[in-house]
Amino acid sequence: MSSFFQIKSRIVTLGSDRLELNITASPGARALVEFIGEIDNSIPGGVNVIGNAHLYLNNDARRYAVRGNINIIEGASVSILNSDQILSGRVSLISRGEASTLKFRGISFPNSAFTEVISSLVVEGKGALDFGSEDSDYGHGPRFLLLDDLVIGNNSTLQISDWQDGRDHLLVRKYSQHLEDALKKIEFLGYDRSSVHIKAPHTGDYHKDKDYWEISATYVPEPATYGGFLVAGTVSLSLLRRRLKACLGRSPA
Repeated sequence: MSSFFQIKSRIVTLGSDRLELNITASPGARALVEFIGEIDNSIPGGVNVIGNAHLYLNNDARRYAVRGNINIIEGASVSILNSDQILSGRVSLISRGEASTLKFRGISFPNSAFTEVISSLVVEGKGALDFGSEDSDYGHGPRFLLLDDLVIGNNSTLQISDWQDGRDHLLVRKYSQHLEDALKKIEFLGYDRSSVHIKAPHTGDYHKDKDYWEISATYVPEPATYGGFLVAGTVSLSLLRRRLKACLGRSPA
């Protein structure tokens, strides 16, 4: 059973900096909430998305859907469908079971940039960053996620999916104190984990790119793939030897 709520009105708070919005689902159910509109929202205490609950941030570009922190907890997800949906907030991915996920979704024109700036991304347990696996088959244009800091806790991992080199960009400010440690705990799906590295962004990718490092990965076949190559080579050599032996056996004396 699923429940869907679309909130078009402006969310404001009067006189309280502690007010929070909690989005949860009943046991066995699924909750979907979408912020959509032309006016900024104000939830200074932040938003908690918990369990089988999913929040879509789809306000007009540069009309932020959330002001404050976002906590994505125990398998929940938050999807960003337009640029600049989060104002000065920290996003935390917190889970000991199914990964909690921050996603990019929707279609952008091939040459249009889709950008989100977050003060910090914090991972406690299992976290995931999805650059667009749920988009349609039409694909999408460049997507940029810019972080002031990236913090991945002890015994925690950040798994990055549907990332394509040159199209998708994960940028962290050069003054980040936790970046070096975080690199050891990042996995790009389809890439060798040991290939994760930082590089200088290409000039023109983002107007402030000189202030950031870009986290990237180089495609290297996983060890299992190398093993497959080795097994295939061994089998082929064995078959060749058998054929040569058979031919020699049939040759006239």
